[in-house]
Amino acid sequence: MLPLSSTLPLAGVAELSPATAAATALEAFDRYYDDVLLPMWLGPGWNAQAGLCYEALVVENDALVPASTARYRAMACARQLYTFARATQLSAKHRDLCAERAAALCHALDTRFRDTLHGGWVFSIDSALAPQDSSKDLYTHAFVLFAAAHWLAVSDDPRAAALMHDAHNVIAHRFVRAAGESGTTPLPVAAMDATLTETLSGVAQNPVMHLTEAYLAAAALDEPPAWAEACVRTLTEGILARFIEPRTGSITELPIDEPNADNRIEPGHQFEWFYLVRAHTDVFTRSDAGRQLADTLGRAVDAACRQGVDAETQGVCLSLNLDGTPRDTTQRIWAQTEYGRALALCTETQGTMLARLLPAWSARFLHAHGWHEVIDATGQRLRADMPSSTPYHITTFYEAARTTLSASSSCNTPSC
Repeated sequence: MLPLSSTLPLAGVAELSPATAAATALEAFDRYYDDVLLPMWLGPGWNAQAGLCYEALVVENDALVPASTARYRAMACARQLYTFARATQLSAKHRDLCAERAAALCHALDTRFRDTLHGGWVFSIDSALAPQDSSKDLYTHAFVLFAAAHWLAVSDDPRAAALMHDAHNVIAHRFVRAAGESGTTPLPVAAMDATLTETLSGVAQNPVMHLTEAYLAAAALDEPPAWAEACVRTLTEGILARFIEPRTGSITELPIDEPNADNRIEPGHQFEWFYLVRAHTDVFTRSDAGRQLADTLGRAVDAACRQGVDAETQGVCLSLNLDGTPRDTTQRIWAQTEYGRALALCTETQGTMLARLLPAWSARFLHAHGWHEVIDATGQRLRADMPSSTPYHITTFYEAARTTLSASSSCNTPSC
């Protein structure tokens, strides 16, 4: 399972008690969330005329400005809806304005991105808010469902329930299902054309994972729809049948039963799946497939820590070949947040590793104006822009860290 100790050199942290280290790490993350992350998108990242967040921000002359105004993606809009919805619960300082922005983004998904002719949601719109790319991808639809479920959980916005159910209906009835060569559980394909009649891209792990995440969000509602948990079970069966690398139990990016030179293992996705399963054990333990996935993820996370995490910096590489050798050694902030979320739910380390990780993660990835999206193994920035889709990852990490470290910092005895 996840590491119990670390060679991570954190000046000053080793001298602190576990409770003090947890409190110190969490306090710094609190300040970043309230004073840097949310203001980025409530201020310079918000296009008031369009009622949307810009696609990305960059720093110019010590100020944040839009990287481009050429397009807006439905997926990014949905991720920001999630971010603002959760912020109504996580930030007393910005609660009211975040609720206003969440309502505006819900309206945008309901109107600007909807394809009223063919159904579903277009991939992107242009600067005039007209359809730019009308193709339909599962990733986008999963996030529409996911964001709607989270907004429904904290608001009485009737559009949220309609969006959630409409997204499920499109996914369930319009996205082609593809089975493996052995006739295994069929899974929805990754992309279809604008009319939802032609497949553009076959089955892939990442959209299936986020669709699982979306159905879990729906299943967690006070009044969950009947289809939510059943859909989680079906997707789990498909992942087990088609995406498990047998030597390590890792979940591959493309189906293992269809040879493809581009297939690979992304350590960040092993941590992400681990978090989803462990955070929703009540759902996964109710099916044989769910219990089996939890078992295989134990091996997958072991391999990801051993092969994909730098022992000195705790940086997570982007991808490995199927044999575990390095493929892409760049480090992306989303993979780091997923490693942190996995640590947050690792009962074996009781928050200790998370408290140790946070200062190093902050030093390598965060700065006064935002974050570094991609760095190399030495910590050099490789990408200047900060996409509006990334606060989703940081928010999920922040919430997981807050839950775990709040408990850790209030615990003063080793048996706690």
